[in-house]
Amino acid sequence: MALSHQRRSYGVVRPDDVVYQPIVVLDTVIRRAHWLTHLAIWVVYTLLLIAAVGLSDYVSSGIIKHLVCRPRPTHEPTLAGLVHIVHNYVGGRYGFVSSHAANTMSLALLFSLIWREPQPPTNKKNNHGWWLMIFVALNCYSRMYLGVHYPGDIIGGLIVGTLMALAVYGSWNLVEQAHRKRVGGEGH
Repeated sequence: MALSHQRRSYGVVRPDDVVYQPIVVLDTVIRRAHWLTHLAIWVVYTLLLIAAVGLSDYVSSGIIKHLVCRPRPTHEPTLAGLVHIVHNYVGGRYGFVSSHAANTMSLALLFSLIWREPQPPTNKKNNHGWWLMIFVALNCYSRMYLGVHYPGDIIGGLIVGTLMALAVYGSWNLVEQAHRKRVGGEGH
């Protein structure tokens, strides 16, 4: 027994160690790969959210506001003195459509669509969408309270945000389905 212990301390491997060590290494690799897979999924989801918000912002601020050129309530001379201005915040020159409404709606809707199904590792159904829609409603209300948007600006922004979220989500689904067909088709 002392001799066996002495051999192990000098690096002599017993048969059970030969079987056990590769299993430990394999288990470690699998666990790490599992973690990396989840990390990759989160990175993709984050990039999708950034794309949706970026598209919403570009369409609302970069295209629609400059095409419509509708002044904000705070910049409308006929409404001077009637609009509630908080801390002298009057916003930019044009208000249609609300970028805040478009961006928050895009973020909230895409987040809700992505995480509506049970997600690993907990496999619990996610109901965060309702909380996010409350946030969108509060954000939209704040734009009108500050006097920087008409209700129509908000509705237009919500429509733009919805369309951009659905476009990103639909595009991602097409890519995912094509990938599944390709991966599934390789084995046949």
